[in-house]
Amino acid sequence: MMEDIGTLRSRIETLEARCLEIRKERWAIIKSGLLILLVWSLTVGAFTFKTSSIMIFIIWILGIAMMPFMLLLLVYLWRKNEYERLSEELKSLTLKLFLKRIEAKTKGK
Repeated sequence: MMEDIGTLRSRIETLEARCLEIRKERWAIIKSGLLILLVWSLTVGAFTFKTSSIMIFIIWILGIAMMPFMLLLLVYLWRKNEYERLSEELKSLTLKLFLKRIEAKTKGK
């Protein structure tokens, strides 16, 4: 019985650490995306102001500039799904640990 509780505890600790790591990675992705958007908006604004051609602006935004941002968005969504899956597993393991503790206490009496 105690091995089960110990195993559950170690798995819960591992999952908590992994969830924290993913949260930090997601925040870093958000900051990177915002920085990319800021640099692009400044670059595109300066470029279109200089050439005063709206067509160059549209081609720049839709063509080249948004590809890295879309890749960041895909990575963010992938990490978000992984985080949600891990947090569901964490909830399940926490409930199992709680039930094992109650079971151990009732058998101990």
